[in-house]
Amino acid sequence: MIRRATLGPWAAAVAVVVCTCVAQPPQAFSVSGRDSTSVQAAAAGQPGVGEGLTQFYSSKQRFSVSYPSGWFQAEGVAEILDITNFHRARDEEGIALKVGGAEVAVNAAPPDVRSVDDWLNRDVPDDASVMGGSSVEQAQVPLPSPPEDGCRTLRRVSWREEIAIGAYFARTMYYCSASAGLFRIALTNWDGDPAQNRLRKIALAIALSLRTR
Repeated sequence: MIRRATLGPWAAAVAVVVCTCVAQPPQAFSVSGRDSTSVQAAAAGQPGVGEGLTQFYSSKQRFSVSYPSGWFQAEGVAEILDITNFHRARDEEGIALKVGGAEVAVNAAPPDVRSVDDWLNRDVPDDASVMGGSSVEQAQVPLPSPPEDGCRTLRRVSWREEIAIGAYFARTMYYCSASAGLFRIALTNWDGDPAQNRLRKIALAIALSLRTR
């Protein structure tokens, strides 16, 4: 997942971020027609998103999701979903988030996280509520018929995070409470991206496709 880093004068164009990876390819699974429709509908009209879906399954964290096939899973990452809407270069220090780039990461809660509020307090930086006059926004996502093996409740939290002078990431987190535990769907993109709403719809659709097993 993309995290805050110390950047040089080109921060407005490229952010250098840290990625921890493991060496195993993701596994595939089958999704229902309903799940496929929700993700495809969210992806409609999004630049760089191709037709169809790719399925991801984490055997260690025991969850599955589907995502637009035009996005790309990080090489060597097997136990979490970590996708971007562009091919990213890798080196020993990290990954660059390009202008117009976005990342979605999905993972289960660490063992010491006991609640959504606990996780949220760890995620939101101390200065997020006052940075640039932007506050942390929270909303409960309505789920009229939540699946037994999916998100029973879903909370969206968003904020701006300064990574260098005049350069901000837009963070959008969907915190999923499932019968099997807590999961987070994290969207990171540049603040002010005109595709922000479509990116959030894609992240939401991925959250709605999440199943535990």
